[in-house]
Amino acid sequence: MELPSELDCRVALHGRNGAERRVKVEANHEECERIAERLMIPAVKMLTCTYKVMPLHDHSVICDGWLDAQVVLACCVSGEQFEDVVSEAFRVRFVTEARESPQDFLDPDLPDEIIFDGQVVDLGALTIEQLALALPPFPRKPDLPEVDAAEDPATSDDDMPTTRPFAHLAHLMSKKSRKGD
Repeated sequence: MELPSELDCRVALHGRNGAERRVKVEANHEECERIAERLMIPAVKMLTCTYKVMPLHDHSVICDGWLDAQVVLACCVSGEQFEDVVSEAFRVRFVTEARESPQDFLDPDLPDEIIFDGQVVDLGALTIEQLALALPPFPRKPDLPEVDAAEDPATSDDDMPTTRPFAHLAHLMSKKSRKGD
């Protein structure tokens, strides 16, 4: 059973005679709220993705996408929320069966392949997936001052911590061994 997507945009491929077409996916306010909840970010204010869908003779489909989003993220340093803009171009290939070869893993220029039923592609689910991939793993508020490693008291010249995380434990252990003597 397939779970419903927060942004449902299924595109049927039959009856198009292999013609290339453009499809625009745009999330409304309620969908943006559900997407933010799914991605565990404070908010998605706007999300659109324009696709060029190109069915091929081998029953696969190439999709070129242009994603634009306005999101609210939480800074990994300060915890403050801030707005950010995400713009990303990508290409994926929908295939009816897995056809990966070992060489595919070595070529980063090949589009990612997604298995589908040969009838319908869900561009809404693909849009959410691409937004998730485009988000920074450690969002940082842009106006935070940069910390120079030389000025950071927790690092030394060789970037090793100068504080010993187990110093207190070592002190307790030595105190316990002195009591036992």
